[in-house]
Amino acid sequence: KAVLVGEGQNLPKDSFRAPIFGLAKEKNSNVDFTLNDKDFGLILFTSGTTGNPKGVVHTKSSIEAKISLNLESFGKAVFERSLCVLSSHFVAGLFSNILTPLAAGGEVFLFPDPGVKGTSMIGELIDANRITMINTVPSLWNIILKSSSPPKGSSLKFISIVSAPLEPKTKEGIVSWVGTDKVHNLYGTTETGGWNTGLSGTVLGGQAALLDGKGEVNQAGTGELLIKTSACMSGYFHRPDLTEEAFKEGWFKTGDLANIDKEGLITIVGRVKTQINRAGIKIIPEEVEALLLQYPEVSGACVFAYPDEITGEGVAAVLELETDKNIDFSSLRIWCKSRIRAVSIPERWFKVNALPRTQSGKIDRREITTRFSEKKEF
Repeated sequence: KAVLVGEGQNLPKDSFRAPIFGLAKEKNSNVDFTLNDKDFGLILFTSGTTGNPKGVVHTKSSIEAKISLNLESFGKAVFERSLCVLSSHFVAGLFSNILTPLAAGGEVFLFPDPGVKGTSMIGELIDANRITMINTVPSLWNIILKSSSPPKGSSLKFISIVSAPLEPKTKEGIVSWVGTDKVHNLYGTTETGGWNTGLSGTVLGGQAALLDGKGEVNQAGTGELLIKTSACMSGYFHRPDLTEEAFKEGWFKTGDLANIDKEGLITIVGRVKTQINRAGIKIIPEEVEALLLQYPEVSGACVFAYPDEITGEGVAAVLELETDKNIDFSSLRIWCKSRIRAVSIPERWFKVNALPRTQSGKIDRREITTRFSEKKEF
């Protein structure tokens, strides 16, 4: 409809096929900013951890549907004072931490310093602003628990943790730090507006199903998670080919492997794209990573495939270690043998000071595969 520019930014009037307005100057215009339900309201890009980022198009209708579902599922009270520590150009920061609280009539506080110094003061920020909800990622909590004193007050009513599985020992640390058990590891996708599972682990305001290896849609069992929701995107920006691939009979194909039990409880197992095929045996990296994180010296893990002439794909692991710790890979292998099947135990091991991550806090699997798939053991 129009291009808005900040103070001190001057663009030639023919730069875009739309009028250009300076935010500090313009008060009124003849441009009609009214959106119809199916008009593009927003384009968000996926994090691109396993493939190229895609532009996800949300409409006025899908945005309003997600906000309504969030308020209906969690109640307005928890959104009274939101602290946004995630990037606002990703769905978790924008939909959950900004748009929903504002729609609830609440206040939004933008985290002023996402660096180490700022993170060390997050407990004080929560107290000073009487924050009621915070939406974060597991990797950030690993820093908070080490660097920040806990809040002294009891204002927090809802702590959501997204983008990756939350390990039990990390959740225990968070519950102790915040002083409440209102800590929830929620699942969602950019294409469906964020949070797709509620506090019970069942689908949030929609339907869930599974796509099995034969292309059949099932209501329970194991397979690729399918979601139907009024908050679903209209498609990928300028990519009708990818949009067509993303749907199966009206279901959005999340790309995540999941189990759904008879009560509808959803358990995310891993990503379809990250599965390792070792001589015909499917290995889910996320399951191996969850095990490795239980090893005392390990604070982060990424398991991935490397090309192998005999088995097709081999299993490798990159480990992030606790500060000032070292590791004996021979002892780790022996430890793994008594806990997982032999075919799932990594053959190549690497260690790094810090695992590469995307802006949304997810492990950057593409970078790790590029850096390590052709290397031998560290």
